[in-house]
Amino acid sequence: MPSTPSATRRAGALLLAAVASMAAAGLTMAAPREAGPVRCEIRLDRNGGSVTLTALAHADKPVAGRYSLRVSGAGTDIRQGGPFEAAPGRAATLGTVSLGLSGGTARADLDLDVGGETLSCSQRIGGGI
Repeated sequence: MPSTPSATRRAGALLLAAVASMAAAGLTMAAPREAGPVRCEIRLDRNGGSVTLTALAHADKPVAGRYSLRVSGAGTDIRQGGPFEAAPGRAATLGTVSLGLSGGTARADLDLDVGGETLSCSQRIGGGI
């Protein structure tokens, strides 16, 4: 069914409003990054005055490797890491970090080392887009 100009404008306005509200909150979406059968993702969930970052690995086939998660900035320097395994059909949770949103900014960097290759994801938290 062809879309009408008013429906197209409404859809565009809704998308713009969603992006603007994310910008106001200082959050950005992290699309999964890919390298072969493995993808990494840093998921952000806001709850009141804090944000929770969840480092995830997605796989199209069973894989094993090592991960390194670093969250730094605004007086924060958190490092997590270790071995991980991921299987198809469900994301493997690698690590979780919760931060207070005090107006500062931070950066999360996730590295997955699988089969001699490194895949990296980054996410900025707080501030404007």
